[in-house]
Amino acid sequence: MTLWDSKYHSCSDRGKCPTQLGILAGDRQQSEWGYNIPFDRKHVMRWFKLMLLNPEDLPRDAAESKYMKEAASCLEKRGKSAEDAVADFLRLLWQHCLNAMYRDRGREEIDQYKTTIVITVPAIWPNYAQAKMTRAAERAGMLSERGRGMARGKPDLRFVSEPEAAALAVLADFHPKPNIKDDTIVVCDAGGGTTDLISYQVSKPIKFELRETVSGEGELVSGVMVDDEFEEFISSTIGHTAWNKLDVGDIAKFMKEDWELCVKEQFTGAESKFWIEVPDGYLVSSTNKKRKRTTTTVPITRKDLLPVFDGVVDKICALVQRQVDGIKKKDLPDPKFIILVGGFGCCRYLFNRLDAAHPDCTVLNPPVRDSWTAVCRGAVRCGLNRLGTKRSHEVTVEERISRVGYGFHFRIPFNEKYHDPRDKIYEEFEEQYMADSQMDWFLKPGQVLPSKSASNHRYYELLSADNPASLEEDLFYCCSDELPMRRTDDVKQLCTIKWENSVDLRGLEKLHNSKGETFYKVHYTIRVTIEGPNLHIDVLRGSQKMAERNVFIDYK
Repeated sequence: MTLWDSKYHSCSDRGKCPTQLGILAGDRQQSEWGYNIPFDRKHVMRWFKLMLLNPEDLPRDAAESKYMKEAASCLEKRGKSAEDAVADFLRLLWQHCLNAMYRDRGREEIDQYKTTIVITVPAIWPNYAQAKMTRAAERAGMLSERGRGMARGKPDLRFVSEPEAAALAVLADFHPKPNIKDDTIVVCDAGGGTTDLISYQVSKPIKFELRETVSGEGELVSGVMVDDEFEEFISSTIGHTAWNKLDVGDIAKFMKEDWELCVKEQFTGAESKFWIEVPDGYLVSSTNKKRKRTTTTVPITRKDLLPVFDGVVDKICALVQRQVDGIKKKDLPDPKFIILVGGFGCCRYLFNRLDAAHPDCTVLNPPVRDSWTAVCRGAVRCGLNRLGTKRSHEVTVEERISRVGYGFHFRIPFNEKYHDPRDKIYEEFEEQYMADSQMDWFLKPGQVLPSKSASNHRYYELLSADNPASLEEDLFYCCSDELPMRRTDDVKQLCTIKWENSVDLRGLEKLHNSKGETFYKVHYTIRVTIEGPNLHIDVLRGSQKMAERNVFIDYK
């Protein structure tokens, strides 16, 4: 997708656009987004996607970022949520994509196809944030029924982690590669907002099937932070007072053209000097009274630029080293390749630092366009893999590592030898003391999973004749390596699974208590299917799957 509406020179034909919204005055329809935001727009909302996370799950650096604070302020003033902003952006992006496909193939042909949408998410993204993203996509119209004839229906929505998507694209680009056997590979996706990493071992070189060897991870460390450091350096160089008096448009234009497209791309870490023209004010012509921008030529040396880059580059190098150390701890072959992609992954200085730090490993960095769009192209490959489309140079992930533990809580007859007194409750129906909030973990952090893993969990509920409906169970998650056997503060509720359907009491096991009350025991199974970041939940009674319209997943 290209041909973006753009206020920036040479950006219209780029392979993707930035996730940002221009803040418009009043209640006008949102139209400024991506590249279509004027240089002089004072308030631009960025990083609002990260605000889908609960405050306690936000990295501290993110919560204190000026972009997050500005986004939060803009949303608060307009009475909107992060989900509203994401829906606004997705609506604009989706309409642009549809229009581009209509121009290329024609509306009639496009409407003959079923649609699969793949949304990429950071490696550390929790499931509840995906639920919010799904709701935003629905509100944006992306999941509305469309198409004609046999193709008519709602699009299929999938999620894939950003480092996995980047790996699918980049590894496909250089496959087949004759010198790859059972080697390990680290993929580092250094973007504008986050840096995500993942490591794989090539298990079947001919088919290029991959096994995740070190769990994918990510941090809020990115090229945007380097931009902030450079702006602070320039501001202190010409004086904060003078810099703060400049027009917002002049600063944005300078940062785009002189910094991002020049110095930032060219700096390698070697001794060098750049001459840049920094705006410093205006002169008014005595003849026509027009304002003319004035500039100051400033030399910038390696000594000036190292503090600008090193804070972020040091953190990214440490993240890569952590993946390398994780591979070594598992007695696997040392990484043969480190593949660097993403917007900031194109930084020459970052490449040189990684290359110097890992002399026994080959650091690869695809061309800028391929590197920058790796996550997008990998998302498309993920969608095609899901459809079973046969292609040359196909790359598939056969094993993944769970990042969190999943489990249900349950009650069991209380035993003083094993159970905490705080969990002791009296069950009126069954007339006995039970241990409440006991955890049944069916998945542990670090556990290796096949590409698609299903787990069945059998439960029963006691129903009265007055209330033969609305069964529910809570699903929990925990990131701790040592999963507690009872619910603690480390165990967080992910969602409530509700089955709202009348139950035919005939044929059920009938129970009586000493009070003469009658209850019926209904057995049911919850099936949890995990495929990467995708979590799918079904409720079954016997072998019959309950209709989706009767099963509701309420994420917390």
